Amino acid sequence: MMIFFMNWKRKINKLNMTDQRKFINLLITMLKNGFCLYDCTLIFKTSAYEFERRVGKILEKEISMGNGLDMTLQQFGYSQKIVLQIKFAQTHGNLLSTLKSIDESLMKLEKEKEKFISIITYPCLLLLFLVGILITMRIFLLPELQRRLGYEKNAGLLLMEYGPLAIIFVLLIGFGWCLLLKWQLLKKSNLERAEIFAKLPFIGEFYILQITSYLSREWGRFFEQGMELSNILTVMQSLEKSNLMKELAQKLESGLQQGISFTSQIQQFNFVTEEFSMMIRQAELNFSLGEELIFYGNNCAETLFKKIEEKMQWLQPIVFLFVGGMIVLVYISMLLPMYQNIGGIAK
Repeated sequence: MMIFFMNWKRKINKLNMTDQRKFINLLITMLKNGFCLYDCTLIFKTSAYEFERRVGKILEKEISMGNGLDMTLQQFGYSQKIVLQIKFAQTHGNLLSTLKSIDESLMKLEKEKEKFISIITYPCLLLLFLVGILITMRIFLLPELQRRLGYEKNAGLLLMEYGPLAIIFVLLIGFGWCLLLKWQLLKKSNLERAEIFAKLPFIGEFYILQITSYLSREWGRFFEQGMELSNILTVMQSLEKSNLMKELAQKLESGLQQGISFTSQIQQFNFVTEEFSMMIRQAELNFSLGEELIFYGNNCAETLFKKIEEKMQWLQPIVFLFVGGMIVLVYISMLLPMYQNIGGIAK
């Protein structure tokens, strides 16, 4: 019971992405005006806004327990990468610049999420429209036609009768296949999973761009804070949960100890773009690794969404034609027997 209460309390404290950005912006404003973290707590607690009072109480509780801002962000549901960035920033004193970088990251992530949702909404609505039409016709129209007109089975009526069941069956098969695939992937390490996803047809190119963008921007922010590669790998390995970043850091550090260069190891991974290692080598020569990595990560993210939009531009008309064709087929199948009956009566 106590564990359930603690988990419920953590969920209550968690902020959505919009509120996470709001809290970060509040901290940036306060710190820019010369307030320390404790002063921010006092101001938040006496605020007229309920959101600020709520975060102020939690922030005060964490400070009274001897915890820093990183632990507070963890309570609010921020990702572990952001928590680690704040933890490192508190150690080296560049908290304000780190908060600004995190705010930019959250803003871009929010825009990318909204953009992706807007892209996939139209095809999904068309498919739902088709399913709704078929189900409605099967429940209300098909029994009436068969009772009054004695329609014989044809392609349209078969589609009307068995279409919804076929769609549900396909969805169940797809869901079962996904569960089986997930169960098989759980047996493999995160690096092995990344290699598998990168080789998948159609999905692979999107996955490679997404992972490259993610790694490039995260590493770029660490380098921008003045961290060396060894420190970055140590931070990545300090992640509590095993994930791709942690396993990748372990792999890279092991390679460095064997005398294999950072860029040479990056070239061996199939889940990043071929240009990634070349860009790192060039940025190292220009002594601007952090800025170059962030720029390249943003460019990969833009390329990813352009590719998704291009695919959707092809997919949306295909789905629309498919839905329209199914509807026309159903109506023709209903109207042709009616015209045949009329013709027979006329004769």
